[in-house]
Amino acid sequence: MAVGRIVRNLIGVPMNNSSSQSVPSVRPLLVPDTFDFCLVAVRILTLRDLARQEPDTPCTAILSDDAWKAMWIHVNKKRLTANTPIPTVKQAILWIGRLGGHLNRKRDGMPGVRTLWRGWRDLTLLVAGYRLARDER
Repeated sequence: MAVGRIVRNLIGVPMNNSSSQSVPSVRPLLVPDTFDFCLVAVRILTLRDLARQEPDTPCTAILSDDAWKAMWIHVNKKRLTANTPIPTVKQAILWIGRLGGHLNRKRDGMPGVRTLWRGWRDLTLLVAGYRLARDER
């Protein structure tokens, strides 16, 4: 139920059917991509829940090596060294949230699903750029 609500909310389909004229016109355009949205929504819910339940787990449990390395370089503005420690899940979620617009002020709490969705979108671009730069060397 939560995945469906997140997908509908993020792709812009109304929650109630009061505007039933717009839903049928939008739905055929979204059907092929809905599966992809569901996969990302499940990944984001998993990220959020793991950050709450096991925040000290290494982020390699949820992110590829390229993803956390690209994020680390983006956040710290430095090159990776052999001694660079792998960040925790909590730190990775905060970084993804920062990419999505989370300010991480004292009382903000952890990033929400919408912020993580936006951050995940930006993370995919960072990873693509990281891979291109790495392969050029």
